Amino acid sequence: LRQNGPPLDAEKPALLAAITDGPARLADLEKMIAEAQQALEGLLCERELVKAQLADAKTLLHPIRSLSDEIFQEIFSWCVYKWGDIRTLPRARSADSLDPQRPPWTLTRVSRRWREIALSSPRLWSTVI
Repeated sequence: LRQNGPPLDAEKPALLAAITDGPARLADLEKMIAEAQQALEGLLCERELVKAQLADAKTLLHPIRSLSDEIFQEIFSWCVYKWGDIRTLPRARSADSLDPQRPPWTLTRVSRRWREIALSSPRLWSTVI
């Protein structure tokens, strides 16, 4: 193929064999590629499934899940303003207990458990500013 002249007589059998056998070999390769792609897709799907299972397991075993409701109530109580805090606040930081973008309202939007704990904690809701 590196020259423009006709092939040598010794080269013709190999070229004819390539023409004769080439389509079948090409079809075999296409089939193997399709099978490999299908296997790859299966492996990629399995990988995503394992990733999801791993994330779920980590979530379920996260240490925060073992904290008692009382611990959460104590932590949450430090997130809200108390009357004593309000007198010492700089004017730039307004305390508004009715602002839905501030605690305790934001605590109720984290998870179902946090919502239940926050709503059942009277000291989070006892000060209206």
